Amino acid sequence: MAEMMYIVASPFKLKGKSTLAVSEFIFTLSLDLKWFSPDQARVVMDRAIRRGLLKQENDSLYPGFDIDRISVPPDFKPDFKKIIEHSVFDTILDRIVIATGAERKLVASEINRRYEKYGEIIDINVVALIVAKEKDAEIADLIEEVSARLFG
Repeated sequence: MAEMMYIVASPFKLKGKSTLAVSEFIFTLSLDLKWFSPDQARVVMDRAIRRGLLKQENDSLYPGFDIDRISVPPDFKPDFKKIIEHSVFDTILDRIVIATGAERKLVASEINRRYEKYGEIIDINVVALIVAKEKDAEIADLIEEVSARLFG
């Protein structure tokens, strides 16, 4: 998640704005920062929206988290392959972090403890959904995806 938070925060920090037009966000990732092609930047934007890290209203984008809490390392270079390999578990984890403000490692540890408590007989994604629900994270759109993965 840190990588995606860095990616999402960077255009806003670079431009010094709290909202950006979709095109400005894409151009900043591709042309100003030179991290992605415009097509890849659009995929990154879509993934960030799905994960709740980026919010969209019409043609405007704004971060789904407090970007002032993020300090992007000066040598940071994102890995596009990692971004597209993101799992539903990671999305659930991201949503819990956004809802609670807790550190990702702590949330992952809590999910893993619960998973072990259930004797590892419940799928880890289901356990993550349970924890997310308890934390009031937005997960309604992910329940069907987890169900489809379990039951085909």
